[in-house]
Amino acid sequence: MDFTPSCIIVSLLSSEEVIIMSSYASFYINNQELLHWNDGFSQIVDGLYTKDDIVRGRGKDGVRLIKQYGLSMYDNAYTEDDVDWEIALAVIDVATLKQRLSIYGYNAQLFNESLDTHIGRLIKECNNVSNEIKMDYEDEIKQVNNLKTNKISLEDLSYELFRQIDFNNELIAIWGVVHYEGVKDSDIAVLDISDLAEAGWLDYDLENFITEPPIILTEGITDIETLKKALHVIYPKLESNVRFLDTSFRPETNAAAVVKMIKSFAAAGINNRILAILDNDAAASEAMTNLPRILPNNIKVIQYPELDLMTSYPTIGPQGEINMNINGLAGSIEMYMGKDILTGNDGNLELVQWGGYMNRVKKYQGSLINKDAVGSRFKGKDAADVNKWQDLRYLWDYIIDNLSTL
Repeated sequence: MDFTPSCIIVSLLSSEEVIIMSSYASFYINNQELLHWNDGFSQIVDGLYTKDDIVRGRGKDGVRLIKQYGLSMYDNAYTEDDVDWEIALAVIDVATLKQRLSIYGYNAQLFNESLDTHIGRLIKECNNVSNEIKMDYEDEIKQVNNLKTNKISLEDLSYELFRQIDFNNELIAIWGVVHYEGVKDSDIAVLDISDLAEAGWLDYDLENFITEPPIILTEGITDIETLKKALHVIYPKLESNVRFLDTSFRPETNAAAVVKMIKSFAAAGINNRILAILDNDAAASEAMTNLPRILPNNIKVIQYPELDLMTSYPTIGPQGEINMNINGLAGSIEMYMGKDILTGNDGNLELVQWGGYMNRVKKYQGSLINKDAVGSRFKGKDAADVNKWQDLRYLWDYIIDNLSTL
């Protein structure tokens, strides 16, 4: 199915009584209304859009924005003479919208649970109605089941179907729409906040609407600096959607110290969503054996993912130089900086040296011999050559995927 030009539009009216927006909102794809809210609409910009996403214009500039993003609801209602009426839009691509939804913990499970709950309610009500209207319930149950399995074409979807479903919040419904079959990552998501701008709230401070980002906890400052730099290069539109815990105050910067901190957070009942990501090595695996068997739902501890480059990597130890699979043994953040950065002046990959034995996990710990040289080369890594950032892209995709279930 063709979606060119393709556009997702969200139209929003705000209340002057509160900073959190409410009242009317509609969600369109190709000028097709798929979501609609009449009240209580508070979360559409809550973490999904930032100041950097906003474009604004009056008169001629307003008309240009309307044409550029296919806002047909303004046809014959807005002209170049409307200089007192500002068009304000928050614009991002669907791929970024999906990533931001994942970062804030929205996923297929939440969407399907909402549908299942709705179906369960319909079945219960269907058993207590007359035969005359039982068929209406059965038709709706079939529709929701078809929605769940993508059996309804995008053209045949309607906001009436979505509005009947009692989603826990609006973002779950939006997750379902942008992940529906036929919606492409390259489609453009447009939030129409013109009424908000007219009321003066847009100039007040859009940041007041941003949900508290999840916190990422790492073993040390090198991890933070590397992940931040990679995010800036690979997914710059996500930079404001995550935060890193400052490690400068910690006397220790290793996996054991992170585990100790996580245990403290869990005991204190910290409400923030926290993702601790440790090295893909033996020391981290051993440290994780000290974690409580069950952590609060808002805290998750993972290790860096396995990497193809590490399946056969040069190492040195008592038996001399030998290529080994160092996944789970020596996977520090430097291993994800790219083969170009790990390659020394002699054209060979920097060696991993074997160290101490981790008794609990029955593994040897390994580490790069020339970490400082690798770190220096990374500072000059070419941001324009995206092919050299594939391992760090893979790492960030892995982090975002884990945040979606946190």
